[in-house]
Amino acid sequence: MAGRENGLQSRLKGLWSRRVFRAAVFFLGIIFIVPGLLLGFFQSNDVEQTIVPGDVNDFEFESFAASYQLSLNEDGLSVLGVQETLVALFPERDQNRGLFRYIPDRYEGAPLDTQVFSLVDESGVPRPLETYIEGDFMVVDTAVPKGSFLRGRQTFVLDYLQSNVLRELEEDGIWEFYWDVNGTGWLQPFQTVSASVEIDSSLAQDLVADRIHCYFGHYGSDQKCEINVEESDSGFLVHAQAENLGPGETMTIAIGFSTDSVVQVERFQDVPWVSIPSWILFLLLMLVILPAAIIFRTRHLRHEGEIRQSSPEYLPPRGLDLGMAALMLRKPGAVMTSKLLQLAVEKKVRLIEYEKEKWGVSLESSDLPKEDEKFLVATLGSVPPVGEVIALPTSPSDLGSNFSEYTKAANARFKELYLREIPARSRMLRILPAVGISLALFTIGFIGLTLFQPEDPIGVVLTFPAVIITAIIGFLISKKPLNLIGSENLQKLSGLKVYMKLAEEERLTVLQSPEGAIRRGDERYVVLHERLLPWAVLLGISKKWAKELDVIAPVAAGSGIIDSSHGNFADSFRSFDSSVSGSMGSS
Repeated sequence: MAGRENGLQSRLKGLWSRRVFRAAVFFLGIIFIVPGLLLGFFQSNDVEQTIVPGDVNDFEFESFAASYQLSLNEDGLSVLGVQETLVALFPERDQNRGLFRYIPDRYEGAPLDTQVFSLVDESGVPRPLETYIEGDFMVVDTAVPKGSFLRGRQTFVLDYLQSNVLRELEEDGIWEFYWDVNGTGWLQPFQTVSASVEIDSSLAQDLVADRIHCYFGHYGSDQKCEINVEESDSGFLVHAQAENLGPGETMTIAIGFSTDSVVQVERFQDVPWVSIPSWILFLLLMLVILPAAIIFRTRHLRHEGEIRQSSPEYLPPRGLDLGMAALMLRKPGAVMTSKLLQLAVEKKVRLIEYEKEKWGVSLESSDLPKEDEKFLVATLGSVPPVGEVIALPTSPSDLGSNFSEYTKAANARFKELYLREIPARSRMLRILPAVGISLALFTIGFIGLTLFQPEDPIGVVLTFPAVIITAIIGFLISKKPLNLIGSENLQKLSGLKVYMKLAEEERLTVLQSPEGAIRRGDERYVVLHERLLPWAVLLGISKKWAKELDVIAPVAAGSGIIDSSHGNFADSFRSFDSSVSGSMGSS
């Protein structure tokens, strides 16, 4: 039972390492914040534009007068007959060919079923007319043929019909005609905006006197304008007017009715198959595929043994070389610095600063093991003659194909010796469904944006978090678990780091052994420090270790490893480390 509990704790530690936790918080933050920003972008209507003098928007309106006939048909559907009279003041130059009138075709999610009948001038002469749907709007294009222009005072009289114009905005039994007369999308000012609403007898008896209001200004403004109500032959006539409205400002009228006779036609979306499958696919990814990847990570990609050790180890793992240790610690870029230092500690090479901040290698002995020869060939291109100073490469591109082959061979050897065999098919079964869902969401979203009206961006919006989740899944299944030998070596490296991070007095206590104590000043203590310097590079504590070499043996420390013009070993090492890391680390 205890063994099972320890195994479970080990899996949880493997899953919730500090790095995994930070990555999860970061990715989840993006998942839940960015989609909201994207959706806000798609839904935003308040886009500020600047009128450039001389462009087609450089004109104003003398007046905008709307005449409405509001009634209920025999089926209880609210109907609005509209006649709009727009008087534009175009400049006396070849600039404008007409107007674009954007008429809302949906109201609070309900279809208005806009039908445009005619467009004439003040004398009743027909004007060019073309209509099409763009988003939630019916667009009326009044442009004259190319090459022709409209100058001066021009009148446009537009007749159209809409339905479904009443909404029960609150659950109080009041249906409201809440209408922006000219709308907030114009970039031009209006000298006068007026509206008259003729209320048919089918609604007149239900009119609520204290629910009749008029507002003007930008969207959300509470500035009130005067509104008048008078009786007419058919019911009531409501009239309102506002003066000197600027670009983006509108006049809004609100008229309430207390009735239960209104029939509301609701349509969730013209293309509901865009939203519903998008959410189904996203929830499938979030609630099924992602948890399955987490379970796969914890059950099948765990190391075969413990990888952390709290007790100190004062020697590196027996039989583990620096190249394999660098891959085990996931620091392949540090292997060059550490390997050169090891060769110098073993008196096989000397590291020489032949010019300020420029470093070279001098071979001390021609009797080198094959592995060391391979390393020098990969790094320098060949094994240099004894005593000759060969400059180290100054950039990764100088390393050439020898280094690439050396790296590939090291990776293959590491995989063979220390990694568990995980079938590629098992990983692909976790990542391919996530990739497929991300592509499907983008495809559905693209279709919803381009081929249907009204536009539905939800598929595109959900694509972004889906890609993030797919990346998280890829990160989870990319782990390369160590076999038992690899886990034991990594555990010992963890113990070695514990030892090297201890205070010196604590470290000396650890070194009490059956063979005798190694104390401060003992030559063996200095040798041990020098031996561990390459490992300090891999473990990320090389600067601290180099400083200690200066303290325990200031003369010996600088004599056998590095030749430099710097005053002490720590500064020499810092210069060498910076140079080699900058030129080779990214490789």
